[in-house]
Amino acid sequence: DAPWADEARAGVERSLARLRQIAAEASLASGDPFTAAGTAQQALDHDPYDEHALRLLMRAHVAAGRPASALAAYAQTRELLADALGTSPSAPTEALHLAILREELEPEVAVAASVTRRRPQGSRLPGRDRQWRALDTALRRARGGVATVVVEGEAGMGKTRLLEEWTGSTGPGATVLQGTCDPFGSLAFQAVLDALDDHLGRVDAAEADRLRSQAGPVLGSLLRGGHRADTVPDPLTAQAVLFGGALDFCRCAAGDGVCVLVVDDAHLADTATVAWVRFVARRPASARLLVVLARRPEGPMPVPDATRIDLEPLDLAAVTEIVGTGRAGELLERCGGNPLFLVELAGFEGDTLPDSILESVWARCAQAGDSAPTLRTAAVLGTTVDLDLLAGVLHQSAVTLLGDLEVGQRLMILEERGTTYRFRHELVREALVAGTSAARRALVHREAARLLAKRPGHDPLAVATHARNGGDLDLAARSTTAAAAIASARFDHAEAERLLDRALELHPSAAGHLARGRVRLTREDFAGATRDADSARRLGAGADALELASWSAYYRRDFDTARALCRQAASALGAGDTDELRRSVMALAGRIAHADGALQSARDSLESAVRNAEAGHAGVAGVWLGWLLADRGMTDEAVELADAAALDATLAFHPFGAAHRSLLAAYAAALQGHAALALELLDEVDREVEARHLDHFAGRTANYRAWVLRNLMAGGEADDLNEAAAEIARTRRLREPAAQAALDLADAHLRRDALDDAAACLARAETAGAGYAFSWKARSRHRMLAARLALADGRAEEAAATANEVALEAARRGTPRHEAMARVLAQRALLAAGERADARRTRRLLDVLARVAAPEAWWMTAEVARDAGVDRWWDLAEERIVEAAAQAGGRAEAFLRQAGRWMDKTRTERRRG
Repeated sequence: DAPWADEARAGVERSLARLRQIAAEASLASGDPFTAAGTAQQALDHDPYDEHALRLLMRAHVAAGRPASALAAYAQTRELLADALGTSPSAPTEALHLAILREELEPEVAVAASVTRRRPQGSRLPGRDRQWRALDTALRRARGGVATVVVEGEAGMGKTRLLEEWTGSTGPGATVLQGTCDPFGSLAFQAVLDALDDHLGRVDAAEADRLRSQAGPVLGSLLRGGHRADTVPDPLTAQAVLFGGALDFCRCAAGDGVCVLVVDDAHLADTATVAWVRFVARRPASARLLVVLARRPEGPMPVPDATRIDLEPLDLAAVTEIVGTGRAGELLERCGGNPLFLVELAGFEGDTLPDSILESVWARCAQAGDSAPTLRTAAVLGTTVDLDLLAGVLHQSAVTLLGDLEVGQRLMILEERGTTYRFRHELVREALVAGTSAARRALVHREAARLLAKRPGHDPLAVATHARNGGDLDLAARSTTAAAAIASARFDHAEAERLLDRALELHPSAAGHLARGRVRLTREDFAGATRDADSARRLGAGADALELASWSAYYRRDFDTARALCRQAASALGAGDTDELRRSVMALAGRIAHADGALQSARDSLESAVRNAEAGHAGVAGVWLGWLLADRGMTDEAVELADAAALDATLAFHPFGAAHRSLLAAYAAALQGHAALALELLDEVDREVEARHLDHFAGRTANYRAWVLRNLMAGGEADDLNEAAAEIARTRRLREPAAQAALDLADAHLRRDALDDAAACLARAETAGAGYAFSWKARSRHRMLAARLALADGRAEEAAATANEVALEAARRGTPRHEAMARVLAQRALLAAGERADARRTRRLLDVLARVAAPEAWWMTAEVARDAGVDRWWDLAEERIVEAAAQAGGRAEAFLRQAGRWMDKTRTERRRG
């Protein structure tokens, strides 16, 4: 109470303020910006108008890698000076503020940013010079092709920081794409898609359009939100379409430089992301691309042959470089060389330091006071703070919660990331979650799931995770099913089935069984798909379950069962079923009928499906109808459908729709005798196969190309192609292309009079059996070739009987090509048996042959001329050779030469006979 007491207290406070300033200056000079910031803040709290303390605080924030915090402290003091004193900050303060804005301020010491005056050559991070050089080496290697690097280290070892600093130094010659795997569970291929989407958001519209075009329609549609194909995707090829598009995107984004794609938290990567990395690693010369995966050492290496860069604990020299000499030894002992632990522990002083990181984080959170519940709730919700979600869960305004988040930033629990906040490390967040009661965590998760599910375009896996953790199993199951649909649309069918297994465990439902059954179809688990269809029916499903069961029977090639189930599905359709399901049932009925040889029934169903589609969007059903019409001799109509499909945007989203359309166009062109056009269209198929990595399609094009070339007298080429197709079919266990290749080779041997070899090939074709799709075509060809073999072997009556049987069967089915070829063969057999030819009837047969079997018309006409000894039919054969040559393009000259030799040889045989 002495008169001088107030003055003494004021003097002591001034001395303490000055001591705090000195302590802050000392901490900053010794390399401890965190302590400097805390001490300077205390000095500024004591005297809010102390600009010397403000400048110390601003410099400490910059040194610690928090320029935004420095600017916020300046703004707060400037507002205080204006309101209370009507003045502005002094010139030195304004100059410092401007230097921070311009990023001109060189940090004296850096702890969090790890930028120091004693920077190792070639690196910006203490203790990480070797890893930096290894990344530089990988980048140089990527300039000559694809390189893959795995940066591996325990949690807190600084993987993310290293890659942030290194990618920021790669220069203009490198295009950096970055994605992160979600700790709640990544959606299929999401990390890569996020990286591509983020890059699209950072380029101008023209460049974005160019990149989407390069990526192709399947990947482009996923970047824009996804698209469901209108047929069951082909499991052998569909994912390769997506993977090839992503690789092409990276190649295009790199331009003349290198593309660097970083995937953080890769130990959490989904199977599709890992599969894509392996996909690009197997194509070392396909792009200038460096893929960098940052992961904890958990489980096997995702890419066994990748360059591995380990992040070991920091040594004393590195720790000293970060925190200075005063506390380096103590902190190294406490943190074990873990950079995260080091930075966390460096923020505490003296004897108050906790004994563990958990205690450290809890102690720091307790300093937040009333803001602590907000920070704990944010930790439960995830690594990145979703302010709107946090506000909804806590039923508070976002503006109010921003103050709590700013407290978390000052306590170094959170850090600014663009326009939001993020926990400085996953371990910090996990520590806060561990300190939150189980009841509160469950409530937070339930509220978060409910709010997220209402958002348009929400992440269903995030909803499912929150719902499951909150005990809402019904919502968890529905959201997991939605996530599986996304995985399936991205062709990661294994992940889709895994998610659906989880959804059905949480809450069995008809929708879940239907979804899993469709996925199992794509994985060729037809028995499993049938079980799911039965389960869905027991849980109340109707036509959609029957359709699923019908698809399963179709893929098992049990056409009778498939047909019966499809009919039941059509009868079960009700008012509540979608138009899409109706069209799908009709298209399926048509496909079953066509595959089983019931062509009129197939036409009725497919025409109905196409007729009920939206204008110009018949999709694959239109292509299926085109194939049917081509088989029925209606090639002009088939060409029209193929041309219309080329303009159908929905077809592009089918994994192999464009290639299938081109194959139909090639088939129709060949049937019309347009050999050069057919070969060009087959080249188009091959380009699509190459661009979209549809490798198994090559077997189909090989057989079709061999058929066209053999009729152009390029027999050697054709034989090689058939042998290649047979090998592809053998390795993939595909019966249809194997049978077609064997039949083609039997045809080739018959043309060379190698009867034993022809018989062997016919036997080979017969081993394929009759249980595959379109085996009726192969049976018809097989019997015609057997009749040709019998005729060449002198068994004319047998040949005539077999050929007539084929002709009658073809007429009943409605396939004029097979009927005409069989009737011409039967006529030759009658001539060989000594009967005279009916000239008028024979000419009608030859005219029909030219209309429906143009590729074979010239040589089959010549064979009839030889057997009948009629000169005008020789002339007709020569006219057809000229017509064929006119459509042979660059192969015309060679064809004319070879066909002329064959005609001379055939005439000689007639004279000798």
